[in-house]
Amino acid sequence: MPFILGDVFLLDIYGSYPTQTFAVYSALISLLVIVVTPLVRFLTQPMVIWLVLVSFIHFVSSVFFIFWANYFPYSMVIYLDLYMKTLICIWLIIPYILVIGFIPLPTNFIQKLGVILLSVGYSIIFGLLRYITFIYFLREFSYLFMAIIFFMFGPFFDFVYVVSFYSVFVSKIAVKLKGDDTKWGWLY
Repeated sequence: MPFILGDVFLLDIYGSYPTQTFAVYSALISLLVIVVTPLVRFLTQPMVIWLVLVSFIHFVSSVFFIFWANYFPYSMVIYLDLYMKTLICIWLIIPYILVIGFIPLPTNFIQKLGVILLSVGYSIIFGLLRYITFIYFLREFSYLFMAIIFFMFGPFFDFVYVVSFYSVFVSKIAVKLKGDDTKWGWLY
């Protein structure tokens, strides 16, 4: 498929559609999780919110496949095209985001470059492993999970570990410099 930097090569592979029964059971289980999860006391509030959100997305997807499965607009190739192009854009954007975040930090260029390369490298490896996992999951189970996979575990998930790499880097700098106001003067 054509893209801004050249062609993106994709697998031309078929996924599977859920059966009507599977879609109904999935909708019921999702609805049950939406209702029961907030009542579970040992779950933290972020976990409850995340589980309810995942279940709601899955519930909507299940309802779509119950009533309008014939109108499902995506194929595996369209999904993989969207996934790879989004992932490539994220690989291109990560260094710019980190450079902007690193400009005011009182540390040397090599350390900043190391964190940027680590972030991009991790994103490439993790993104390709997700690509393989998503293909397997959509082929073996069904397109019913496509929305959850993309929105909850897809390319936007990359920003979680980009922020975590940045946070760990900044916290290590903070511990190293401790109370040196001359180094942290840019905060004021």
